[in-house]
Amino acid sequence: MAKRFEAKTAIVTGSSRGIGRAIAGRLARDGAAVVLNGRHAEDLDLAAKDLRADGATVATAVVDAIDADAGDLLVEVAMQEFGRVDLLVGNIGLSPYIGPTLDTDRRSFEEMMLGNTWLSLGLLKAAIAAGMGAGGAMVNLSAIGTRKIFAAAGVHTASKVAVDFLTKNLALELGPLGIRVNAVAPGLTKTPTTAFLLDDPELFARQLEVVPLGRMAEPDDIADAVAFLLSDEASYITGVVLDVDGGALLSAKGFHAD
Repeated sequence: MAKRFEAKTAIVTGSSRGIGRAIAGRLARDGAAVVLNGRHAEDLDLAAKDLRADGATVATAVVDAIDADAGDLLVEVAMQEFGRVDLLVGNIGLSPYIGPTLDTDRRSFEEMMLGNTWLSLGLLKAAIAAGMGAGGAMVNLSAIGTRKIFAAAGVHTASKVAVDFLTKNLALELGPLGIRVNAVAPGLTKTPTTAFLLDDPELFARQLEVVPLGRMAEPDDIADAVAFLLSDEASYITGVVLDVDGGALLSAKGFHAD
């Protein structure tokens, strides 16, 4: 029986660890050849080694999300290694600053706004230029913070609002070409970034009060949703931001900064 993404090539940005790595692993298990991306060669090599041990076909690309030509470089690797590009995942979520919005410095602002938006757009432009057409699909990673305010992440959230709009606008523009563009908005997810919560039982319990399902998401929960939206099972879905948050947006309670 053919695998879901057999004979297809995927590029997953920010895939050396956390949610991105889980997404890359899921797509690879479903038959895709995957280009892994990150800023640090050591982390990428470790991720690639683990995935290859599970039988995955992967290549690596050390590319920084804020580089102007990052999308072109990633597509170049995919074409050199696998000869095609079919599936894209914009998983970048740069957040170099957390705190009051007015205290944000220009460098952090630029890194978040550009890093969290341009790579996804540049990647899609480069993939289409390289031949991705009807049947191609992209999923961007948004955040439920665009609709459930977490005051300490104002600029990061603003960048994700931009991701949501770009996702919908690109879906409208590219629908006639047979290319679908969607987004997944994760809720509280167990990643290296949120590991500090597990060391503070009281704070952890307060965060879970917001989540009706009563647990943090695992990276695989997010990866499953991304894989669905990329697959032919979602062939009539485009321009959607899918919340994968355990019901957090239904709760009147807000997340706690401390």
